[in-house]
Amino acid sequence: MANPNDPVDAAQKKKEAAALRKVKMLSLTATPSSITPFGQSNVAWRVTVPASTDPDVVISIALDNDDVQPTGNKLVSPTFSHTFKLRAKGELAEIVLGTTTVTVNAAACDVHDSVVASSLRGQLANMLTGGSQITPRGNGVEVTFGDFSINIFIPLSISIPNWFDATMDVTMKFTLFETFGPFFPLGKVQCGLSDVSVDVSWGLLSHVLSFGCTGIVQAALEIEAKAFLEMIGSQLAIQAANAFEVEQQQRISFLNANDPQHRHFKQHSMRVSAAGVSFVSCPI
Repeated sequence: MANPNDPVDAAQKKKEAAALRKVKMLSLTATPSSITPFGQSNVAWRVTVPASTDPDVVISIALDNDDVQPTGNKLVSPTFSHTFKLRAKGELAEIVLGTTTVTVNAAACDVHDSVVASSLRGQLANMLTGGSQITPRGNGVEVTFGDFSINIFIPLSISIPNWFDATMDVTMKFTLFETFGPFFPLGKVQCGLSDVSVDVSWGLLSHVLSFGCTGIVQAALEIEAKAFLEMIGSQLAIQAANAFEVEQQQRISFLNANDPQHRHFKQHSMRVSAAGVSFVSCPI
C-alpha cells in the first residue's frame, strides 16, 4: 500500500500522474445502449497511451475491474442497468477516461412477490411456542427485510417451574443470495442462517430475591437456546431455499402456459427490499 508520506511513493505517484494526463480516450461506446434482459451489448473503446520514457512508469487500461488492451471491445450482458467505467492506471495513480451506460429495459418482465418468508416465520413460531412454558409476547413474530436478508425477531415469555418467569428475545438473520454455474446459469437462490442472538432477562425483583442466581440461569438458557436455534435455523434455511426454487418454477410454468404472446420466460433476478422478497422472470 502506498504511503503518501514516503518520498519514494510520492515521487512515483507524481510521475504516474504526469503520464496519465497524456492518455487520451478517442471513443467509448455501447451498442446498443439499451437491451432487454438476457440481451447483449458491445462495449468498444479506443485509447492512445504514449510510450513512457521512464521504465518505472507503466500505464494500463481497465474496463471496470478488468485489464484490457488500449483498443478493443467486449460483449456484455448485465443483469441490471450498468455504467461501465474506463480507467487508465499506474501503480499508485489512476484517472477515469470515460463512462458508458447499458440500460436494461425490464418493462416486459413479471415481478412475483414471494410468500416463503411468511411461511418461514410461521414455522419458527410453531417450533418455539409449541409448549405451555414458552408463549409469544407482545406483537408476536416480526419479520423485516434488509440487504438480501430476512430478519426475524421473536419475543417470548418463559414460565420456569419453581423459578421466576423470564422473557427471551430471539433474533435470527437469514441471508439470501444467488449462485451461478453450468447447471444453473441464470441463478439459483440460496438461503443460509448467518446470525442468531438470544437475550434472556428477568425483572430486578427476581434478581434480588434469587440472590443474583438469575445470572447463572440466564447464561445457561442463552447458550442452550442459541445452540437449538442454530440447529433448527440451518434446517429451515435449506427448506426455505427449496421453497423459493419451487415457488419460482411454478410461477415460470404459469407464465409460459398463460402468456398471450406465447413468449418463453426464464428467471432473471431476485429482489429484496423493505417490502419483501420478489422474483423477476423475463421473456427471452
